Amino acid sequence: MAFANERTEQGFLRELTTEMKVIIRALEPAIQRGKCHLKILPAATQEEIMEVFQDEWYQGRIQIFHYGGHATESSLWLESDDEGNKAFFSLGLTTFLGAQEGLNMVFLNG
Repeated sequence: MAFANERTEQGFLRELTTEMKVIIRALEPAIQRGKCHLKILPAATQEEIMEVFQDEWYQGRIQIFHYGGHATESSLWLESDDEGNKAFFSLGLTTFLGAQEGLNMVFLNG
């Protein structure tokens, strides 16, 4: 799960934390039974998302990717190291996620 929020008052998504908590709560029984593992990137950058997918332990094991944050018709807005947000364009995201072995579902809440 990757979440990215705007840090300004106008764009701040107040319900983003609630969304994350509800998903975690819903998955908790499966996690406790060892049926799934949950990786959470609470202030996700493009680099962090790519690192997780390319990490040897996670490669081929990620079945669901969930994004929560701002988006436009053509891009997701992820956090950046300069305390702002930057676009992860959907064409690049589609290509990247489409190449991931084992990925069965992508949920983009933007």
